[in-house]
Amino acid sequence: MKLIPKFSVTMKLCDILYLSYLVPASRIRPFVPEILPMAYIDDRVFISIVIFHSSGVRLVNLPSLRFDYNQINLRTYVKDPQTKNHGFYGSLQKLQRFEIKHSHIQPRSCEVLNISFPLLTTSGLLRKREIHQPINIPLASQGQFHVFFPPRLMKS
Repeated sequence: MKLIPKFSVTMKLCDILYLSYLVPASRIRPFVPEILPMAYIDDRVFISIVIFHSSGVRLVNLPSLRFDYNQINLRTYVKDPQTKNHGFYGSLQKLQRFEIKHSHIQPRSCEVLNISFPLLTTSGLLRKREIHQPINIPLASQGQFHVFFPPRLMKS
Protein backbone atom coordinates (compact mmCIF):
# COMPACT_ATOMS: atom_id res chain seq x y z
CA MET A 1 0.00 0.00 0.00
CA LYS A 2 1.40 3.36 -1.02
CA LEU A 3 1.49 5.95 1.75
CA ILE A 4 0.26 9.46 1.05
CA PRO A 5 2.65 12.10 2.42
CA LYS A 6 1.24 14.60 4.90
CA PHE A 7 0.29 17.98 3.48
CA SER A 8 -2.12 20.79 4.19
CA VAL A 9 -4.32 23.22 2.31
CA THR A 10 -5.14 26.75 3.39
CA MET A 11 -7.98 28.99 2.20
CA LYS A 12 -10.14 31.92 3.13
CA LEU A 13 -13.87 31.21 3.32
CA CYS A 14 -16.04 34.22 2.51
CA ASP A 15 -19.75 34.96 2.81
CA ILE A 16 -20.44 31.89 4.96
CA LEU A 17 -24.16 31.25 5.42
CA TYR A 18 -25.57 28.52 7.69
CA LEU A 19 -29.23 27.50 7.56
CA SER A 20 -29.81 25.11 10.46
CA TYR A 21 -32.83 22.94 11.20
CA LEU A 22 -33.65 20.74 14.17
CA VAL A 23 -35.41 17.58 12.96
CA PRO A 24 -36.29 14.12 14.31
CA ALA A 25 -33.17 11.96 14.46
CA SER A 26 -35.08 9.02 12.96
CA ARG A 27 -35.40 11.00 9.73
CA ILE A 28 -31.63 11.56 9.42
CA ARG A 29 -30.21 8.30 10.86
CA PRO A 30 -30.61 6.31 7.58
CA PHE A 31 -28.19 8.74 5.88
CA VAL A 32 -25.44 8.45 8.52
CA PRO A 33 -23.16 5.38 8.91
CA GLU A 34 -23.98 3.43 12.08
CA ILE A 35 -20.40 3.81 13.38
CA LEU A 36 -20.99 7.55 13.85
CA PRO A 37 -22.90 8.55 16.99
CA MET A 38 -25.19 11.44 16.15
CA ALA A 39 -25.16 14.64 18.23
CA TYR A 40 -28.66 14.53 19.74
CA ILE A 41 -30.77 17.18 21.41
CA ASP A 42 -33.51 15.07 22.98
CA ASP A 43 -34.65 12.94 20.00
CA ARG A 44 -33.66 15.51 17.39
CA VAL A 45 -30.52 16.43 15.44
CA PHE A 46 -29.37 19.45 13.51
CA ILE A 47 -29.00 19.45 9.76
CA SER A 48 -27.40 22.47 8.14
CA ILE A 49 -26.95 23.89 4.70
CA VAL A 50 -23.62 25.71 4.58
CA ILE A 51 -22.96 27.97 1.60
CA PHE A 52 -19.66 29.80 1.06
CA HIS A 53 -17.00 31.00 -1.36
CA SER A 54 -13.45 29.61 -0.99
CA SER A 55 -10.77 32.11 -1.93
CA GLY A 56 -7.02 31.63 -2.36
CA VAL A 57 -7.17 27.83 -1.96
CA ARG A 58 -3.60 26.53 -2.04
CA LEU A 59 -1.20 23.91 -0.80
CA VAL A 60 0.78 25.38 2.08
CA ASN A 61 4.10 24.35 0.49
CA LEU A 62 3.08 25.58 -2.97
CA PRO A 63 1.81 29.14 -2.45
CA SER A 64 1.96 30.26 -6.10
CA LEU A 65 -0.77 27.87 -7.33
CA ARG A 66 -4.15 29.21 -6.10
CA PHE A 67 -7.78 28.85 -7.08
CA ASP A 68 -11.25 29.92 -5.91
CA TYR A 69 -14.59 28.10 -5.91
CA ASN A 70 -18.12 28.19 -4.49
CA GLN A 71 -19.44 25.35 -2.33
CA ILE A 72 -22.66 24.13 -0.73
CA ASN A 73 -22.50 21.55 2.07
CA LEU A 74 -25.37 19.63 3.56
CA ARG A 75 -24.38 18.25 6.94
CA THR A 76 -25.50 16.81 10.19
CA TYR A 77 -23.46 16.74 13.36
CA VAL A 78 -21.85 13.60 14.71
CA LYS A 79 -19.20 12.66 17.23
CA ASP A 80 -15.93 10.99 16.36
CA PRO A 81 -16.26 7.55 17.98
CA GLN A 82 -12.55 7.60 18.88
CA THR A 83 -12.09 11.12 20.28
CA LYS A 84 -15.73 12.09 21.05
CA ASN A 85 -15.02 15.42 19.31
CA HIS A 86 -17.00 16.72 16.39
CA GLY A 87 -15.35 16.36 13.00
CA PHE A 88 -15.84 16.48 9.25
CA TYR A 89 -16.29 13.10 7.65
CA GLY A 90 -16.23 11.76 4.11
CA SER A 91 -17.21 8.36 2.81
CA LEU A 92 -15.26 6.77 0.00
CA GLN A 93 -15.74 3.11 0.91
CA LYS A 94 -14.10 3.84 4.27
CA LEU A 95 -14.92 6.44 6.90
CA GLN A 96 -12.38 9.22 7.16
CA ARG A 97 -11.79 12.11 9.56
CA PHE A 98 -10.30 15.39 8.40
CA GLU A 99 -8.52 17.67 10.83
CA ILE A 100 -9.48 21.30 10.27
CA LYS A 101 -8.32 24.40 12.12
CA HIS A 102 -9.70 27.86 11.55
CA SER A 103 -9.53 31.42 12.77
CA HIS A 104 -12.18 32.88 15.04
CA ILE A 105 -15.33 33.43 12.99
CA GLN A 106 -17.66 36.26 14.00
CA PRO A 107 -21.15 35.37 12.78
CA ARG A 108 -24.17 37.62 12.94
CA SER A 109 -27.81 36.60 12.82
CA CYS A 110 -29.84 37.35 9.75
CA GLU A 111 -33.24 36.65 8.21
CA VAL A 112 -33.91 35.04 4.87
CA LEU A 113 -36.96 36.21 2.94
CA ASN A 114 -37.37 33.06 0.85
CA ILE A 115 -35.74 29.62 0.88
CA SER A 116 -35.86 27.21 -2.04
CA PHE A 117 -33.84 24.04 -1.73
CA PRO A 118 -35.89 21.21 -3.32
CA LEU A 119 -33.32 18.51 -2.47
CA LEU A 120 -34.14 18.86 1.22
CA THR A 121 -37.83 18.14 0.73
CA THR A 122 -37.62 15.59 -2.10
CA SER A 123 -35.06 13.57 -0.10
CA GLY A 124 -37.35 13.60 2.95
CA LEU A 125 -34.84 15.44 5.14
CA LEU A 126 -37.27 18.34 5.68
CA ARG A 127 -41.02 18.71 5.36
CA LYS A 128 -42.27 21.48 3.05
CA ARG A 129 -43.41 23.64 5.97
CA GLU A 130 -40.04 23.19 7.76
CA ILE A 131 -37.89 24.57 4.92
CA HIS A 132 -39.08 28.11 5.73
CA GLN A 133 -38.48 27.73 9.49
CA PRO A 134 -34.75 27.32 10.16
CA ILE A 135 -33.73 27.30 13.84
CA ASN A 136 -30.97 29.81 13.18
CA ILE A 137 -29.36 31.62 10.27
CA PRO A 138 -25.85 32.85 11.08
CA LEU A 139 -23.85 34.69 8.43
CA ALA A 140 -20.09 35.34 8.67
CA SER A 141 -18.06 37.51 6.35
CA GLN A 142 -14.88 35.40 6.42
CA GLY A 143 -12.59 32.96 8.18
CA GLN A 144 -9.14 31.48 7.47
CA PHE A 145 -9.20 27.66 7.27
CA HIS A 146 -6.40 25.10 7.31
CA VAL A 147 -7.18 21.47 6.29
CA PHE A 148 -4.70 18.67 7.03
CA PHE A 149 -4.28 15.65 4.74
CA PRO A 150 -4.40 12.74 4.40
CA PRO A 151 -7.52 12.12 6.44
CA ARG A 152 -7.36 9.52 9.19
CA LEU A 153 -9.14 6.28 8.48
CA MET A 154 -11.63 5.39 11.18
CA LYS A 155 -12.02 1.87 12.50
CA SER A 156 -15.35 0.27 11.64
